[in-house]
Amino acid sequence: MDKKDSIAEHALQYASYLEEQDAFLQAPARMKPEILEKSRKLNVQIVVQANAAARKLDFWLYSLRVGFAVTFAICMLVCTSFTLRYHPPVPTRGGNPVSGTLQQKSQEWSSFLNQFSQSVLEMEEFKE
Repeated sequence: MDKKDSIAEHALQYASYLEEQDAFLQAPARMKPEILEKSRKLNVQIVVQANAAARKLDFWLYSLRVGFAVTFAICMLVCTSFTLRYHPPVPTRGGNPVSGTLQQKSQEWSSFLNQFSQSVLEMEEFKE
């Protein structure tokens, strides 16, 4: 038997022993009606409604930020691909090999993104 299983078995035995001995505390009979009555009061309801509205507002603002970030990223991708398509970068003479490599790789990525977006658009046209 595993050590965790023996601990769980011991805890269950102890809980059943406590239940047999009526060792658990009982809530007073008037407690439930008092809680229900206090929860119906206006000041408690105002606090509950304010907390719910604050959570909804936080979620709405978070959704707005995420939507704006996604829209901005898509716009940047589209603008970059169109800029590179219609205004290819001018090669430099004797330039830095690192910048040349970066330029080459960015052109490869932009051509890949152009091909991908073109294939997606063709699929959209095919579905219609």
